[in-house]
Amino acid sequence: YADFEESRKRAACVSAPPKASSAKNPAARLSAAPAAAVASATKVQTALSLPPPAKGPTSYEELRAASRDKERKKRRVAELEAKVARHETLLAKHAEKQLATPAEAWEQVAKLAFEEGKLRADLDDDMVEWALLSEELS
Repeated sequence: YADFEESRKRAACVSAPPKASSAKNPAARLSAAPAAAVASATKVQTALSLPPPAKGPTSYEELRAASRDKERKKRRVAELEAKVARHETLLAKHAEKQLATPAEAWEQVAKLAFEEGKLRADLDDDMVEWALLSEELS
């Protein structure tokens, strides 16, 4: 990283062409032209030799924060997978209860259907969050 910064400083120093003193001094303008060409060529050569800038976190604190965030997401994915499994088990039990309930007990059937609707909504929310987090982690 220090080499990268040093190269950038050199490139910045070289990239500024020397100023010609004035139009009254043609010799200064003529001597500045080759210097500017050399500076331009050096700038191109330096730019080609510089490594590309890092795309991710660069400092130690940023790396730690990114690592903690990734671990948090992994734990949340595991929690959501367990929660989804519980919801699916509860939905299966509700389906069995609805089938076992006699048709005359419509209030109980309506209550089970309402609970099933809430469970399905919770399951859908958890599945969406799980899909988003899993996609971020991959």
